[in-house]
Amino acid sequence: MLVFNDIHSDDGRGEWEKVMDRQALAVMADVETRAGTTPWLTAFRASGDAVGYGELAESIDRYHAIGREHGLAPTAALYAAVSSRLVLAEPAYRQSDALAAATGQVIAWLGRNLQVEPSSLSEAG
Repeated sequence: MLVFNDIHSDDGRGEWEKVMDRQALAVMADVETRAGTTPWLTAFRASGDAVGYGELAESIDRYHAIGREHGLAPTAALYAAVSSRLVLAEPAYRQSDALAAATGQVIAWLGRNLQVEPSSLSEAG
């Protein structure tokens, strides 16, 4: 099971970065939930190959464990899991611009029904 650190308002990052982190964390939580109930359901396709929610959640877990050892943000695991699957399926994604665009599209697709409001960034206290 993934455990994510909260994104704090005093970390020196701008609002846009915080919203993107919140969106990525919401996608990660949604993937984990769907993996628990319907692991066989297709999360996305990479060059025609179906990637199920269970497979994606396992990959996120593995990348999160590695990233945590190296001080990476939890959201890096989502980007790594999606990117690695895309590169395996399509050699053209080995070019960084193409991979970045495709990864962003997949993550946007995964979060298409999730709503993360900028106002959710304010913290009590």
